[in-house]
Amino acid sequence: MDEGMNWFGGQFAFSGHERWQLWFDNPNKAAVFLVELALLGLVMTFAKGRRRAFVGFLLFMLPSLAMVQTFSRGGLVSWIAAVCFVMWRRVRECGWSRRVVVIVGTVLLVFASCMDQGLSRRMAFGLSGDDRSVVNRFDIWSKVPQMIHDAPWGWGLGNSGSAYMNWYQPLGRFERYRTLVNSHLTWAVETGWVGLFAWLVMWGGIIRFNCCVGMRFSRWLCFAEWMCFAAAGGFSSVMESPWLWAVPVAATLREVAMLRGEVWACLRICSVCGLRFGCLLTTLTFAGVKMCSGDSRVSKSAEWVEYRGNRHVCWVVSDVDVLGGKAYPRILREMGEERELVTFRFVDDALRLPTDAGCVVFCGKSNSCGRRGNGMSIWLSPSADAAVVQDDVVIVGEFSSVAQQWQGYNVIEILGAGDFVPSWPSVLSRLISGEDSGDI
Repeated sequence: MDEGMNWFGGQFAFSGHERWQLWFDNPNKAAVFLVELALLGLVMTFAKGRRRAFVGFLLFMLPSLAMVQTFSRGGLVSWIAAVCFVMWRRVRECGWSRRVVVIVGTVLLVFASCMDQGLSRRMAFGLSGDDRSVVNRFDIWSKVPQMIHDAPWGWGLGNSGSAYMNWYQPLGRFERYRTLVNSHLTWAVETGWVGLFAWLVMWGGIIRFNCCVGMRFSRWLCFAEWMCFAAAGGFSSVMESPWLWAVPVAATLREVAMLRGEVWACLRICSVCGLRFGCLLTTLTFAGVKMCSGDSRVSKSAEWVEYRGNRHVCWVVSDVDVLGGKAYPRILREMGEERELVTFRFVDDALRLPTDAGCVVFCGKSNSCGRRGNGMSIWLSPSADAAVVQDDVVIVGEFSSVAQQWQGYNVIEILGAGDFVPSWPSVLSRLISGEDSGDI
């Protein structure tokens, strides 16, 4: 959180109301934390003793009302799902009581607060189809099968948002994303099939542990904590916060401690069920990805990212400053729609070049590490200390700050360009395809 930020307000607002975010970086995470606290209050509400019940009631009511001030739709949905589940289990096992009636009254109070503060209007606007926050989520999620298909080993932790913006976002759109606005899909895209399988095994084990027949009421409350957490993760990237794991994990450890001598037997059963669950859903997901993904020009291996063009292959040791910044794939995609390009394979280190690499392009400050391909070696806007040899092709802009330094080498000068050559995909494609360099 930024220094001096108000815990009960900040950079997010709705209809003139500041959205509470506590110490989190966005209100959605604060909403999940408050819902988890409210569910803990339910444990004490149904405990023995009036004082403990009263404290539990306050711990349920106050976080629930505070959750409304976050104006988080995902938080409200997870709160409704978890509370309704717990109340259904309580009434089914013990029938109606005064405490149940009091909790129902508190639920109605929270709904009234939603109506008064405007959270209900935000929910309705989200269902209208005009809310870009909702529409954009579906636009992103629709690309997830293709992203998983193109990168079976994952795009790397923390790279899901940039991968979407660079390779899959429509070229006319410029919204920026750090994640895929969904914790489950973000994990699947960033870690690939292995990570997805492990994720499903974990949730399968959690479900099995919390759904034993004839278990005590506190176990249902533990399950509600996980249900709330999982539901909220489907609306936003809240699971990246360790604070939000603390409550459900602590509730689970408490239940494990109460098993005493049955811990290992329970662990074995949950592990087997988790593996079955993971295998089943991973298989179904694999089939769904194959059905939903189409022909793509993008693919990612563990070592490089490929943009498919014609039969000529060009390896690029990338320097994002030379290629146009972190969004350089958008430049490539835009030019690829206008004309046929060669196949580009991008690596971030020359040591990752395969031994049979053909044509290799080194950019800016790239360190060749003595590596050369079997074909032509090209330097695009090389820095002053670049390890250029006499036979290399040097591409510089007409007004480049280092253009004069490379006079006497095999230089191709791009008219009207400076240190950055905007048409680099076209320039490299023409050169590598064997077109007349005079046309470049």
